[in-house]
Amino acid sequence: MRQLSRRVRQRAWPVRRIAVACGIVLFLAGLLVFLWRGPWWLDGEFLSRARLQEGGAGLVTGFRATVVQVLIGAAAVTALWFTGQNYRLARRGQVTDRFIQALERLASEEVYVRYGGVLALAQIIDDDPAQGMHATQVLAAFVRQRAPRHPAMAKAEGPSPARLPGTPDEDVQAALSTLTSGAYRRHAERDTVDLQNVHLAGANLPGADLRGIRLGRSNLTGANLTGADLAGADLTGADLSDADLRGALLDDAHLIRSLLARADLTGARLRGTDLTGADLRGAVLAGADLRDAHLSAADLRATSGLDPDAYTGTHHDHATLVPEGLET
Repeated sequence: MRQLSRRVRQRAWPVRRIAVACGIVLFLAGLLVFLWRGPWWLDGEFLSRARLQEGGAGLVTGFRATVVQVLIGAAAVTALWFTGQNYRLARRGQVTDRFIQALERLASEEVYVRYGGVLALAQIIDDDPAQGMHATQVLAAFVRQRAPRHPAMAKAEGPSPARLPGTPDEDVQAALSTLTSGAYRRHAERDTVDLQNVHLAGANLPGADLRGIRLGRSNLTGANLTGADLAGADLTGADLSDADLRGALLDDAHLIRSLLARADLTGARLRGTDLTGADLRGAVLAGADLRDAHLSAADLRATSGLDPDAYTGTHHDHATLVPEGLET
């Protein structure tokens, strides 16, 4: 079937060329006839052989000059259009080449080369925001591949590393910083970033834009998330023990059964946050806004700075609400 269609296209190609050539010849012939007879067709009532000798020839000459000028202008506009098309095609080709080169760098065995690949992708997005979706998926896949799996998931999938790193590698950190930067997220704000079940302990992401990012069952122990925007983020079952979440925005985030032991949530906003079954033992909650949060079955033992007014209107059925120094 493919060979038949190919033969049909091959036979049709000469026919098209002949048709285009005939069209050009007919257009040029029509143009010559229009230049010759056009003045009589349009202004024939004002022209005669006698008037041509008295000055009517100027009318004919002016008409023909006007037609020629219009054609020259149309040709110039057409040339500009073709130039713009060629420029766009050339630029698209350059972006494609740069994208391929960045992918090759990300596959390198050398960490500094992979780091350069991440920076190259970020630069491509700055130059061509339309590539945001593709770059987002590439960087997210890169993080999932290069970062270790969450210990629980690693056991299920196979043998885990003997010792998990306390901080991400430089190339992984660069990819995370790029994915969660405010400027980048504006280009790719509709894209879903899936970083579930990934070991990202010690990640340095101050002021990061993590809205809507899927981080369920990820390991973010000791991560620096000061001032980060996590509104609506999926952190179900995530480990945020000892994380720095001062001033973070966690409105409507999903932190069901998450670990927030000893996390610093000073000044954080958790309005409507689902903390059902979360472990907040020893967390710092000074100035935290927990209004309308869901704290059912949450463990808040030994928390410090917790203001009873901060969780007015929250759902805290069966929650253990024993601040530091008041344990029995």
